[in-house]
Amino acid sequence: MISRTKFIQSSLLSACSLFVPSFVFSNVVKAIEGMETDESLPALLKKAADFRKKEKFSKAIAVYEQLIKLYPQEIRVYNGYRKTILSQKSNLNKSVDVVNMLQIAASANPDNKDIKQALNKEYLKASLGNKVVLRKINFDVALLPQVGKEYKKYSDIKNPTQNGNRSRVIRLLEAKADNINPRNNKEIISFNSNEKQKHKHRFEKVGAPALEKKLNALLIKSPDVNRSLPIREHYKLICSKHIKDKNHAKALDKSLEYISNVDSQDCFFLGQVRRLSKYKKRYDLLLNVEVNNHDKKQTFWSAISLFDAQMLALNNNMGKKSNHTFENLLTFLDAKASNFGEQLESNIRRVKLNLNNNQLVLARQNILKLCDKLGSVTNSHMIDKVNILAAQYYQQSRQANNAKKIVAIAKMPYEYVNDPEEMTRSLAALNSGRLDEKPIHLQNLIKRINNI
Repeated sequence: MISRTKFIQSSLLSACSLFVPSFVFSNVVKAIEGMETDESLPALLKKAADFRKKEKFSKAIAVYEQLIKLYPQEIRVYNGYRKTILSQKSNLNKSVDVVNMLQIAASANPDNKDIKQALNKEYLKASLGNKVVLRKINFDVALLPQVGKEYKKYSDIKNPTQNGNRSRVIRLLEAKADNINPRNNKEIISFNSNEKQKHKHRFEKVGAPALEKKLNALLIKSPDVNRSLPIREHYKLICSKHIKDKNHAKALDKSLEYISNVDSQDCFFLGQVRRLSKYKKRYDLLLNVEVNNHDKKQTFWSAISLFDAQMLALNNNMGKKSNHTFENLLTFLDAKASNFGEQLESNIRRVKLNLNNNQLVLARQNILKLCDKLGSVTNSHMIDKVNILAAQYYQQSRQANNAKKIVAIAKMPYEYVNDPEEMTRSLAALNSGRLDEKPIHLQNLIKRINNI
């Protein structure tokens, strides 16, 4: 960080350069490593920025200090210097150093509006909560009102950015933002909430074709990390528009386009593909997506999704798979299951495979084992998973009356505790611990049993 004295001296030196031939200062420029005398200002700024990105901060600062001597009025030099100071993680006083640097620059260049605006921005941040900076810069008067005066003096109303900053400062002054904690400031909370809603619904009246044009304009540009979020948002909005218009096929195609071309592991778009492919009965497509997803992730839940997709495809005569593949997936699930919930999901898939292969004896044995393991469980969602499996077993073994009886067991389990049929007794014991705080669980159970 350069001192105030050194900065003023360098500014005077640059002023003298107007009357002295430039070759006098050639040695100064050559002092910077790799800098040529014939390099332009943009080239030198790029050189300094490259040093900063490579975290060679001392070299970057050396370039900026020399640029300040050569171009004391150029705001881009100070902006780059500011970024370099803030990029130094080890510097605990970097915010104060930025303010000091801009104060020196403003003193040396009192008529430069850009430097004044940059300094006012730092003052604004300090006045809104950076107490450390506020204490160290020793401002004699209330800082926010002073910043408001400066913004009125230097901001250009015709410039949208400057006008927006000016409006913001005026709003903060009216809300007494420098005196009231922002968490308790009702005016700021209300304004932020309204702005958030405006931002959320800003594309509400924009149709899918217009969004497609905006998306294509983003995709044409060179890849950039900062562009990934707007691209994702546009894909998401287009899918939502298509679903709202009941055009599920286009929504599915757009979701597939995203996971194929942008991010194959995005949870939202994978979920969209799963829901829409089931809705459109594109089980072959769902299976391909789940195979690719599991090949990349190799996690417990990717295997669960693949198992379910493969079962759907098999039951709908689309790409029949061998039982060996299912067995391999079950082995994988058993190895990856790390908690009770995952073990339950693995065992449920084993029963589903038994029922799919018409292995009713094995299915019955595994359902009884599940009832024993879940004996102390009170979670209605977990219990109903076993109830559904039992209903499927009864339906498949031509015991339709017992399948319908499961709803009664779930409602009044104690009436079936001494039932002569073993599975009925086990289901009654399982449902006796059920917590029926939410009627929706029982309603869903009735609906799913009726759909078997």
